[in-house]
Amino acid sequence: MTRLGLDGYDPQAREAVKALQFDMADQALRAGASVVLDSGFLHRHERDDAQAMAQAWGAEFRRVFLNPVTDVLWQRLQARNAALPSGTFPVTKEHLALCETWLEPPSPDEPLWRPGSC
Repeated sequence: MTRLGLDGYDPQAREAVKALQFDMADQALRAGASVVLDSGFLHRHERDDAQAMAQAWGAEFRRVFLNPVTDVLWQRLQARNAALPSGTFPVTKEHLALCETWLEPPSPDEPLWRPGSC
């Protein structure tokens, strides 16, 4: 986002980038390619939208929920922030805490893929 001149903390900018990512994924699926969407997918409706897009093109869809504890996430972010890749923005501890308040964990009716379950 930084490389595009966008603020990674701007919700409208994040939504615009996410829409672009979904458009690109849609084009790749239409062309028969595989797609991995690595996003927060913090809300159920976001996960459902991604699944609907995949199913519309007959693509296999897997929901994988990784749920490391906050301390582990913060350690990883500190390491990332210390060697910040070009074109990216640092993630603050405050922003991590805010994102955690937005998370709608998968409900029991959400089909989650687990390694070895195929």
